[in-house]
Amino acid sequence: MDMQTDRLGNLTQHPRMHFSEGDITINREWIEYHIRKCDVILPLVAIATPATYVKQPLRVFELDFEANLPIVRMAVKYGKHLVFPSTSEVYGMCTDGEFDPESSPLIYGPINKPRWIYACSKQLMDRVIWGYGMEGLNFTLFRPFNWIGPGLDTIHTPKEGSSRVVTQFLGHIVRGENISLVDGGAQKRAFTDIDDGISALVRIIENPAGVSTSKIYNIGNPRNNFSVRELANKMLTLAAEYPEYAQSAQQVKLVETSSGAYYGAGYQDVQNRVPKIDNTEQDLDWSPKLSMDDALRKIFEAYRSQAMARIVLKIDVDTLRGTREGVPSLVQMLERAQARATFLFSLGPDHTGWALRRIFRPGFLRKASRTSVLEHYGIKTLAYGVLLPGPDIGARAAAQMRATRDAGFEVGIHTWDHVYWQDNVRARDREWTIAQMAKSHARFVDVFGEIPRTHGAAGWQMNEHAFHQLDAWGLQYASDGRGHGPYRPTVNGMPLAHVQLPTTLPTLDEVLGLDGLSTDNVADHLLSLTRHDGVDHVFTLHAELEGQKLAPVFERLLEGWHAQGHALVSMADYHATLDLDSLPSYPVAWGEVRGRAGELIEKSVSHIAINQTVLDFSAPATGGDFVLSALKGKKVVLYFYPKDNTPGCTTESLAFRDAYPTFQKAGAEIIGISRDSLRSHENFQRKLELPFVLVSDADEAVCQLFNVIKMKKMYGKEVRGIERSTFLLDASGVLRREWRGVKVSNHVDAVLAAVGAL
Repeated sequence: MDMQTDRLGNLTQHPRMHFSEGDITINREWIEYHIRKCDVILPLVAIATPATYVKQPLRVFELDFEANLPIVRMAVKYGKHLVFPSTSEVYGMCTDGEFDPESSPLIYGPINKPRWIYACSKQLMDRVIWGYGMEGLNFTLFRPFNWIGPGLDTIHTPKEGSSRVVTQFLGHIVRGENISLVDGGAQKRAFTDIDDGISALVRIIENPAGVSTSKIYNIGNPRNNFSVRELANKMLTLAAEYPEYAQSAQQVKLVETSSGAYYGAGYQDVQNRVPKIDNTEQDLDWSPKLSMDDALRKIFEAYRSQAMARIVLKIDVDTLRGTREGVPSLVQMLERAQARATFLFSLGPDHTGWALRRIFRPGFLRKASRTSVLEHYGIKTLAYGVLLPGPDIGARAAAQMRATRDAGFEVGIHTWDHVYWQDNVRARDREWTIAQMAKSHARFVDVFGEIPRTHGAAGWQMNEHAFHQLDAWGLQYASDGRGHGPYRPTVNGMPLAHVQLPTTLPTLDEVLGLDGLSTDNVADHLLSLTRHDGVDHVFTLHAELEGQKLAPVFERLLEGWHAQGHALVSMADYHATLDLDSLPSYPVAWGEVRGRAGELIEKSVSHIAINQTVLDFSAPATGGDFVLSALKGKKVVLYFYPKDNTPGCTTESLAFRDAYPTFQKAGAEIIGISRDSLRSHENFQRKLELPFVLVSDADEAVCQLFNVIKMKKMYGKEVRGIERSTFLLDASGVLRREWRGVKVSNHVDAVLAAVGAL
């Protein structure tokens, strides 16, 4: 069982959830033990994927029928109420306008269409259960009709036909991929919101006065009857309303394919499937409530945070060889992957050989030996500026630069002279800085016939004059340093207008050779940093590395990020989706990055410590922007939690809610903080009736300040996320207490006691 994709993982720690792991195909005694303890048996084991029906029909029969039969017989043996999920598939190719559970015929295709093995297995089980019912079994059969909703599937399933159509289509929209309409998409289905379906199922389980005993119920919404093509168009229209989906949705086209090509030979589809629900409504006092538009909107809302998980591909081009050979190679790889990116060009002389002077810098030789400089750059490039004159890259490779722009990729300025800038800019004055930048600006205009729109500093090296010059050029965004999340830079106390999009992930040349990482496993390492991560990232690569010797590694990264569901975008794409009014401002500073020699520009965010005054911060929050200093004079409880609507976080938030009046009497305010979107917070706050503010820290700025982002073990996998933590500030804004790795039980009582002791 995959505890992530089946969505049980979030429930295993719930106090009312008892999870036991076992194999029902092997351990019959284990099954019997648990059935004896229960009042109601709801077997959910089934293969219900069309692609599997066609390719592995025997596996479908073995699991859907044979593995369930012992469960049915034990329900008979111990007199339990068996609530068995049948399927709308049992009606097969029935031509009735509405499928009646009591009278509609069950009609299937020929034997050479293995697609029908699922329907046959389910129908056979229905008949066996009915037969046991004639001998006294208390049973109910229910037939779900196309239940849809958040959490039923992942939108990151890479295999066509392997998940429900709504989440499959949404995954294509998020990734900007074409949507395949099998046999033109004329098939109609009655789609049912998951909450409507579950509400009916709960009434069956409760079974007041035995009303559902020996009954067959369709659970569906006949009013939500739409063709697959209509569904696709509805979803594309709805996607345009959301900034997280709108841009990628514009790239999506509807393409027709055959069922054989999509599912494999042996598939046969049904044109219409509408449930008759008269007895369901009457017996259970139930009716479906949610319209198709509202059900889809709920799904779009739920997956917004996943859709926002973008990886910006920023490509630094340092040398003539990189421009001529590495860039065209990268363009081809990106086009095959349908990925967007930003290319930042060095526009003046190639003096790569001057970099040999760095041999005396601490750490340079170690890095050079790990990344094999000679292998990646070549003897000729390393001789430029030493034994050979440095060629003018912009003059000799302008055609390759323009071809990159004409292929649809964003282009910008890296530098005039890569090595000269990287080795000197930190200590140079305004006159030198402006002169160097003026050369690159003029050459960019000469090559491309337009002004530059972005900039990414060579070696992440800048000075205060360079930052100010970006504003003078009128650039809206740049990527000149390292850090977490976009921000507006402050230089010498002066806030600047442009937005910095710092590199957030390590580069390949920084991690290769460290901790046993090689070209064989370094892609897996980087992918582990973005797996199960709803945070946007900026990844810097180099035309001289990923465009040449490390191209196979980069292709594995592209495939892996695609499979994880990340949108691969340019700096312009990313900037266009930001809420510019809510971006924080941070000073820029110098710092070190493991695996890279020397210091570089980074966003300055220092971790706080006990008995220190907490730096003022602002962030988007329910009810308007939250500003910490606005609470001066009050004690403040900041509780960081992993994710809205998960059991532990719900329990913790409810505990703070219930104790909120007592906290207020003690002069304290409560603030909840997570990386969830503002809309998710608003829904979570409304659902739990939380009387306090929830802060949306999507860029992790506040999380970084309090150092709560950790690598955690979850079901055997390392994932990056918030460590449940709480911090108590006194009325003057000084941090007095902290709780890290919080266990929810009795935690709020401990915090309340600490508040009272201040």
